[in-house]
Amino acid sequence: MPQLITLGALMLALIGLYSGRGRPVYWFFGAAAGLYGLGVLTLPEALSGLVNEGVVTLALLMVIAHRIQASGLLNRPLDTLLNRTSHHSGGFLLVLAPVALISAFLNNTPIVAVLLHPIREWAIRRGDAPSRYLLPLSYAAIIGGTLTLVGTSTNLVVFGLLTDLAPGHQLNVFSPVWVGLPLLLVFLLYYGMAKRWLPKRIPVNASPERVTEFQIHAQIDASIEGLSVAEAGLRHLKQGYLYRLQRANEWQQVGADTRLKADDRLVFLGSPGLIQELSLVPGINVIRQGQSTGEPTHLLEAIVPVGSALIGQTARAIGFRKRYGAVIVSVAHQTDQHFGKLGEYNIQAGDLLLLETPSSQTFPPSADLTVLNRHQSAHSTADQRRGYFMLLLFPIMVVGGTLMGMPLLKVTVLYLALSFLLRVAQPADFMRGIDVQLFGILIGALALATAVEKTQLDVWLLSPFMGLIESAALGVLVIFALCWVMTELITNHSAAALMLPFALSIGQVAGLSVEQVAITVMMAASTSFITPFGYQTNLMVLSAGNYRPLDYLKFGTPLVIFSATLTTLIVPRLPVIFY
Repeated sequence: MPQLITLGALMLALIGLYSGRGRPVYWFFGAAAGLYGLGVLTLPEALSGLVNEGVVTLALLMVIAHRIQASGLLNRPLDTLLNRTSHHSGGFLLVLAPVALISAFLNNTPIVAVLLHPIREWAIRRGDAPSRYLLPLSYAAIIGGTLTLVGTSTNLVVFGLLTDLAPGHQLNVFSPVWVGLPLLLVFLLYYGMAKRWLPKRIPVNASPERVTEFQIHAQIDASIEGLSVAEAGLRHLKQGYLYRLQRANEWQQVGADTRLKADDRLVFLGSPGLIQELSLVPGINVIRQGQSTGEPTHLLEAIVPVGSALIGQTARAIGFRKRYGAVIVSVAHQTDQHFGKLGEYNIQAGDLLLLETPSSQTFPPSADLTVLNRHQSAHSTADQRRGYFMLLLFPIMVVGGTLMGMPLLKVTVLYLALSFLLRVAQPADFMRGIDVQLFGILIGALALATAVEKTQLDVWLLSPFMGLIESAALGVLVIFALCWVMTELITNHSAAALMLPFALSIGQVAGLSVEQVAITVMMAASTSFITPFGYQTNLMVLSAGNYRPLDYLKFGTPLVIFSATLTTLIVPRLPVIFY
């Protein structure tokens, strides 16, 4: 009877996840609550995830990733990397390789977000199509995340579950690299040979002057009154341009010789990075929408994910300003730009919203909007130096801690403590950085995994087929295939969480260690290359690159084959490395 109850809870969760109705955390928690209510699990077993070392480690790494993303410190080095690409024979490979390596230690979503607009502009200015570059960018970030345990939250979900199911495991931060690095090298070679297969769709009416632009308002002060636009340093901005000005309630076009007067209201068009650039121009005060004061504005970008409750709704109907404390300044959807009064705009999946808030740090966490970048006034030189120091210190501490045998949890605790001492992070970052939805999924998944192990449901379901698995390689292939199919049907986090208990049983019959099984699940859950909806970065580039779902299938299918082949060939030989 307990086995049937557990099977029913798992099927209910799986059907709910596949249907897309409700958030994944609700289905996991509902299944866990049902198992507790029906007596399959005790209360300590149902809530064991709250004290799981892997779960706590994941929570702290979320805080670190949020702090790095919110700092904006990645913008300059990644922008410099892109600028050098045009002058080197290595071409776009010089962007893809570093992006993958950076993604091994930092969340890949902000990395793609930082490069999305510059790459699109860079491609169009070269007379090329952004669709030739943005999809490989997303794939490079995904594959880079498979190099380490901290590269993607999917790996951390597996790590957290394995810590509870097999406490004696010997996984370390760099265990996935044995498969991830060969896959990265194969991907770079594949891109070099197959980039001509990527679609070449240059957006209609695209021009260097109008590429994913946003409106930014500013006023001048007395220090530059009487100067021309060129003399004030507003003629050759890198991130945008001065579009027009409002003087005495009249809108005027501007040129290089236009003289500025007190109380002129300036409207700039450009990428969101223009906020930081304008904050460094003397006499220019970026202002908040609808106000005439010189108070610095706080802007952030957010993408509408698949399954968001906002899809098909208007900002006015859902009370967007009241719910989020923010105003939608503009919307980018594929090649279309929407400005002005957006209260009646119907929100769509993949929309890139530029939002204005009273404070860049008060935007409430939400599963319906994924915040990408926050754009505000530039940091002081001292703050930037401390920030870059901490940015470089994180991978150093991870590598050093691994070599010394220090648990990842201790490394993250020490890093956060040092961040607080140097005032790079604040205690409030704890709540803002934790992804409550993912945290809840992991806690619920641990409860389900405990129920599967306790009732031996995995043995009961898989025993009729165990005799068919005659080798370790076949066991790896079966685990990979099952987990990959689940990833495409639901989401990578949910697939990894649901499949790991069953994968461990298959691995035991095939003679695989728990480490081998875990790495196989990690690789399969991150092999999301054939649809735009299975991975956040794939969705981010959908509109910006003017892609169609078929483009993902065509370019991504060989990568799925490469990933499955490399995992099947390498993982069975990993005991030589582990022990």
